[in-house]
Amino acid sequence: MINPGCVGIGLDEDKALLIRHTYEAKCIGSGMVVIIDWSHLNHSNISNVEEGDAVCIENLVVHILISDNGYLIKENKFQPSKDFLRVEKHLI
Repeated sequence: MINPGCVGIGLDEDKALLIRHTYEAKCIGSGMVVIIDWSHLNHSNISNVEEGDAVCIENLVVHILISDNGYLIKENKFQPSKDFLRVEKHLI
């Protein structure tokens, strides 16, 4: 059974996710971190599939973090780096 209150974390080579205060995460290293957010899930057959069966998941949210990106685990919120925010502000 999928627990919508949990997040999945996948680490690339040469990458780490520092977690402070049990819910503030910051990405460091040269690879990437993938965050799987189940909190908005509407439907999935994943708890009933057998080996080799197809899986369907509706409304799964995936975040891909690189160095200096952050993630607030309790809030399921991506935090871009300050450098990214400066560049994004100039593009608007």
